Amino acid sequence: VIKVARLSLSGEETYTVPNLGAPIRFGSTDLGAITAQGSSVLRISPGAELSFDAGTGVRIDNQAQFYSQGTVDEPVTLSALSGETWRGIRLVSTREVVIENTVLGRTASVGDTFPGAIAVNAFPNVTLRDLTIDTTADWGVYCTRPWPTLSVSEISVFNAAEGAVHPDCGAAN
Repeated sequence: VIKVARLSLSGEETYTVPNLGAPIRFGSTDLGAITAQGSSVLRISPGAELSFDAGTGVRIDNQAQFYSQGTVDEPVTLSALSGETWRGIRLVSTREVVIENTVLGRTASVGDTFPGAIAVNAFPNVTLRDLTIDTTADWGVYCTRPWPTLSVSEISVFNAAEGAVHPDCGAAN
């Protein structure tokens, strides 16, 4: 396991989280163990495994772009450490997001205004496809309101306390 305290991008920065063949553990005392904002671009390589300390998560904000694009043979895995939960992915005012062939495990956004393993409060282009969400204390995918530019397909959600896809996710239902 490789431990990283935090990954934060802003401005015109671009970063690709590599597949190191071992889990990368992100730990921080705030919501965003990984944050991207401004015109930054964050990519996660196929096969990468990221684990998060309790209470941390991924936040994509303020016109940033995010791509978690695994493959069928090498999905991206985002999960909590054993026995813990993490906050999941928050998409707030993004420019473009594609999350596909990605597995999210053990999320809980206790007390959060965006209660979902993936929470969408974003525009304009968010694509979620070929996802597996396993064990969430909330919704699998939560939307703050209907988003006409949200594309959701092929999502498997297991053990979601609230349900698979929130009704406000519009086209997702």
